[in-house]
Parts: sequence; structure tokens; C-alpha cells
Amino acid sequence: NNVQPDFTIGVKMDVDTDTLAFYDQMVSFKKFSDFTDPKYFEDIPDSWCIIITDIKGSTKAIENGRYQDVNMIGAASVSVVQEVLDEDFPFVFGGDGATLVIPDKYKSKVFDALCGLRSLSVEKFGLGLRVGCVSVKEVYERGGKLEVAKHELSDSKCIAIFRGGGLSIAEDLIKGDEEKYEVENRNSPLATLDGLSCTWQPISNQRGHMMSLLVLSCEDNSKVYQDFLKKLDGIYGGDSSTGNPVNIDKMKLKSFATI
Repeated sequence: NNVQPDFTIGVKMDVDTDTLAFYDQMVSFKKFSDFTDPKYFEDIPDSWCIIITDIKGSTKAIENGRYQDVNMIGAASVSVVQEVLDEDFPFVFGGDGATLVIPDKYKSKVFDALCGLRSLSVEKFGLGLRVGCVSVKEVYERGGKLEVAKHELSDSKCIAIFRGGGLSIAEDLIKGDEEKYEVENRNSPLATLDGLSCTWQPISNQRGHMMSLLVLSCEDNSKVYQDFLKKLDGIYGGDSSTGNPVNIDKMKLKSFATI
């Protein structure tokens, strides 16, 4: 039998699922609408964990004009982990925090980094930072699913897309029982924000307003999103991506005087 296995989609069979090689070697997709195609998704191994950070009282802090502080600490939840891992890992940035999904074997150094950030957030910004962790195995035991895919934004630059509802289960657990799931304080040095910067000028709107649209299907059915994207494409004359205010043509670097 000369038939060879098809590894054009998914993860190679010999990849160590207990390391970030699992994520690194996944096949990415370039067209955003392909997130509705199940062939690009893989189950997160149950030897991984879900770490969620968020700033306590962020709504009030933003109302008091501290949006940039909240946003900076939230983004730093990703950057401090990027520094200690020095590898791509799946995450979602949420404005006032982030959700990171990593193999268990990396937990210790990731916890050290995030505890250092938590101390910095309190001492320098007066903002409490929740850092919680739930195992993927527990999410599965509670009936949840958690799959990941890689959307390629540009050459070698990808973002993670999750599906299955597992992250929502993890968030409910962490916020519902902080004593059980909160990462204990460590004697970690204060984090630095050396790896966090933004050299882009603010993006202006083109037609008077910018709108963020959040869509959540009530069914575990990709067709719901496929139909929605078709309708959105119709509104934008065939290509909804033309409505995205974030694109290379409109982005400008800050001058050295303003960085």
C-alpha cells in the first residue's frame, strides 16, 4: 500500500502535544471566513491549562478615565508571558486582561511572570489583577469543548481562534471560586514592561464612527457564522474586510518625538 497520510491539515502525528510544538506546527489559514471550516481546528490537549487574567474593578477605572492604564496591564498579561516563553502560544486579549492556553509544563515560569505583573499592577498603578488557572482536563470533565485554529494575519504572524465554549467555562470557574482557582502569590520580582510598546498612531474613523460587532451563535453550528458572514459581505458590496479600519494603508508610525 503506497498511500501516504495527508498532513496538509491539522497537526503531524509525531508532534509532542505536551509542548508548544503542538500549536507551532498547526496549519494556519489566511482568509478570515475560513474560521467556519472545522478542518483547521484541533482539540487542545488535556495536559494543557487555561490561565485568565483580568483587572478587578476595571469598569470603574475606565469610567474614571484610566482606560490606558487598564489596557496596558491587560496587554502586559500577554507580553510578560511572551518574554519568558519566547515561543508562540494561543491567547486572546480582552482589553482588561487576557486568556492564555499553555502546556502544564510551562505553568511555573508563567505563574512567576504573572505574579510579578500582579505586584506591579498594585504597587505602581493601584489596580488589582486577578490571575486564575483551570486545567483543560477539568473543562473536559465538565462537558466543555476547547478547540484552536491559527489565523495568519501576515507572513509568520498568526492569532489563535478558539471554539467550543471551554473558555467560558474556565472563566465562570475562576470568577465563581476565586479561592480555589486563583494563582497563589509568589516572591516574584516586579514585572517590567520592556516588551510592551505601541509605535502606531491612533487609527481614525473613516465615516464618523467605529463599531465593534460581537456575534455569538446559540447553536454549535458553523453554518450560522457562514450565513452571517455572507450577509455582512453583502452589506459591504461583496467583501466585509473593506470595513475593517485596521489595515496597512491607514496605519502610520508615530514620530520619535511622540514615542
